[in-house]
Amino acid sequence: MRISLRTVFFMLCGLLGGLYLLSVYGALGRTLTQQPNVHWPQKPNEHSPEQQRRQKAVRVAMQHAWHGYRTHAFGHDELQPLTQSGNIRWGNWSISLLDALDSLKLMELHTEYAEAKAHVRNIDFTRSPHGFTISVFEMTIRALGGLLGAYELDHDPLLLQKAEEVGRTLARAFDTPTGLPYSQLDVNNPKSSGAGMASLAEAGTMQLEFKQLAQVSGKREFWDMAERVSDVLEAGSRTHTGLYPMYISVLTGQYAKWTEYTVGAMADSFYEYMLKQYIMHGDDKYRSRYIASVDAITSTLVGRTKGNL
Repeated sequence: MRISLRTVFFMLCGLLGGLYLLSVYGALGRTLTQQPNVHWPQKPNEHSPEQQRRQKAVRVAMQHAWHGYRTHAFGHDELQPLTQSGNIRWGNWSISLLDALDSLKLMELHTEYAEAKAHVRNIDFTRSPHGFTISVFEMTIRALGGLLGAYELDHDPLLLQKAEEVGRTLARAFDTPTGLPYSQLDVNNPKSSGAGMASLAEAGTMQLEFKQLAQVSGKREFWDMAERVSDVLEAGSRTHTGLYPMYISVLTGQYAKWTEYTVGAMADSFYEYMLKQYIMHGDDKYRSRYIASVDAITSTLVGRTKGNL
């Protein structure tokens, strides 16, 4: 059987990503278990010449990237460098612009940020191109996350208003028998439904954004919706305590028997969000679940070569 170079590339990326996550999980798991009071590394001297040189280099890179997007694809989802044009492959929600908002603000690119924010006012998050389905996972972390990140820095009511608009649109995907979200949503069709299966990452990578939206908007329903998803994922039947299969039915809340256990693509961010929910909200159940996952990952998924790697 012949394997394409593309397949080999993605297999290697998945392997390297998995190894990286295992190292992170192991280190953080030991910290949470043995040293509840985390001592962060000393903050670099931001006034040193070397630090200022690095900061300038990052800022210049951002200006270069933004100039290309603004010149050839402003308002579109993505810049296509080879054709010097834009596409709407994410539903025509200007996703690159939303994703860049907080970075522009942090880097004090005031002119670029003001222009980008002005465009946000004109985006209709209740519509997308006819027949197009959006990825609920991607729109949660990029559109909702981008708007909330900018709002935390700016506190402009417009950004919160638009974040709520995105949240209400995406909330329709959670109208399932279990409360787990469909992975895809036809924004233009209120009665549409997605596929019956969702990956662990698709179902379990939205709690941070929707809980933050609940906190800044005062709309409790967003928090409850996100918490229900976590409870359903935890209640599903599993073979290994602390590990979660890659796919789950949004209709029954049960994990697919044919699926595998992994901390790679389609699952990785679920474990990441488990830890971050504890850090952000101090809920001990997420700390306990994360530590159980770290223990299960190291005891069940980690293998060693003869060279002890």
